[in-house]
Amino acid sequence: MSLRTRKTVSADTMSSLRCLVMPLSQGFALLPSALVQALLYNEQVEQPTVDAPPWLLGSVYRDACGTVPLISLDAVFGWSLPQHDIGHIALLRHVSSEGLPPFFALRLSGAPWVVEADSANVVRTPRAVPLPCVACDISLDGQPGVIPDLDQLGDLIVSLPPAKTARPD
Repeated sequence: MSLRTRKTVSADTMSSLRCLVMPLSQGFALLPSALVQALLYNEQVEQPTVDAPPWLLGSVYRDACGTVPLISLDAVFGWSLPQHDIGHIALLRHVSSEGLPPFFALRLSGAPWVVEADSANVVRTPRAVPLPCVACDISLDGQPGVIPDLDQLGDLIVSLPPAKTARPD
């Protein structure tokens, strides 16, 4: 386990934390609300290059953050992408200072909502076949979800050639 991974929120060590439930096509991602820079809706998305990986949906531009890669956790997990247009986007701040991008965006399947997560309503539920970029599988009030490993997602972004995420002039 790397030092970066130990910074990840874990269902086993959670006392109480204000989080956002980020709807995905097959469940949700639970993230601390402090990591959310902005929630966007119907934002203009710049399309990725033709050879971009399927999880890279393009990029969004925000004055405060610059060009930010837009990721589909559904595609990272190997799930099918929802057929509707990109509507809800969560712009996240990456807290690691180990060469990972400071911001990235996640495509959501609906509007996120706030929850006070603690050991009473969040239970670790190991999956038979682990998903990529997941710190742990959880159940929140009986509903299945994940806590994403933001460092692994950052590593995916860093592995892209600059042209895949750069804003054209």
